[in-house]
Amino acid sequence: MPKNKPKLPKIKFSHHYEKLREAEIAEEGGNACLISVCKVNLEDLPKGFLWWDTLYYVLGKGGKREERHFKLPEKGEYLLLVFSEKFSYILFGTLRSPYGKWGDKQMHYQSMIGKEFEVIINAEE
Repeated sequence: MPKNKPKLPKIKFSHHYEKLREAEIAEEGGNACLISVCKVNLEDLPKGFLWWDTLYYVLGKGGKREERHFKLPEKGEYLLLVFSEKFSYILFGTLRSPYGKWGDKQMHYQSMIGKEFEVIINAEE
C-alpha cells in the first residue's frame, strides 16, 4: 500500500512571472525550497529589482508577447521570500505583505525556512 505524501505548503503566484521561467518553474508550477525571509521597505529596493520581480508577459495582438508588471505600492513594508528551485537550484524571490488573515506572516515564513513548497501559478494570461 503506497504511503501518502505529506501535503506541502503552497506559495501562489497570479502570473507566470519571468523570474519563474528563469528558475525553470514550469507553466503548471513546481516545487521550491524556502531559504530566506527578510523584511524590506519597497522604497529602499532598487528599481531594477522591482522591475524584474514583477515582470510577466501576455500574448497580445497577432500573438506578440507584451510586457506587463504586477502593480506594487510605491512604498511600504514587505517580506522578501527567497526560494531555490528543487532541481536546478536557481534562486528566485517574491515580495509578500507581512500581515494576513492569520497575523504576522514573517514568523510563519521564518518557521518554514528549509521546507519545500508547492509553487502554484494561477495565471490568467
